Amino acid sequence: MVGRGDRLMAHPEGARRWAEQVPGAVFWCVGAGDSGLAFDPGHMGLVTDLRSRPLWERVAAWMRGI
Repeated sequence: MVGRGDRLMAHPEGARRWAEQVPGAVFWCVGAGDSGLAFDPGHMGLVTDLRSRPLWERVAAWMRGI
């Protein structure tokens, strides 16, 4: 998962190209309008910004296999 606003380490296009090389990889590029987000999170915003909580819940559900 990368944020559309990431300009630090996981630029969305570069991350997508990398994920395509990993068999079975799941790639999520998230931003405003996805999973209830009202902003384009940056690199750390995915994990440190409370506005990203809907993503945390989505990842937790994915990890549980829901």
